[in-house]
Amino acid sequence: MRVATEVGERPARGARGATGGETIRAAVFDLDGTLANTLPAISKLLVKVASEQGCSVTARQAATAIGKPPGPAFGRLLGRPEDDERVQAAISRYRELFSYEVLCQGPQLLFPGVTAGLSALRAHGVELAVATSKTFKQLARIGGSAP
Repeated sequence: MRVATEVGERPARGARGATGGETIRAAVFDLDGTLANTLPAISKLLVKVASEQGCSVTARQAATAIGKPPGPAFGRLLGRPEDDERVQAAISRYRELFSYEVLCQGPQLLFPGVTAGLSALRAHGVELAVATSKTFKQLARIGGSAP
């Protein structure tokens, strides 16, 4: 993508694409694994919650559950049906701890260059959005402030 960087060069409304012909007016980014390195923290939390339910889960096993709805994810990790009492307890515990175990790391989770890159896109008039299943409140905690 071409971004105006020379002194005195005025940014156009939108940024030029790689070929220079098209103008990018909007961009949508995924959060987990794209903007923020949340996967290790989420994996660690999944292992912890499974352990509390008496199941030994590896980080690799936990990683396969990331991005899936909580019922199927914990059902698979705990080897139980989604409506099982232990699965429901694990989901509740995960939600309870998420802020303390993952979100507390906030902007530290962002990959290097993300803040500067998003700022440059915004400065060039590109509308930005995040596609994620996280709530607006959770996004604000990871990004340091709500957009």
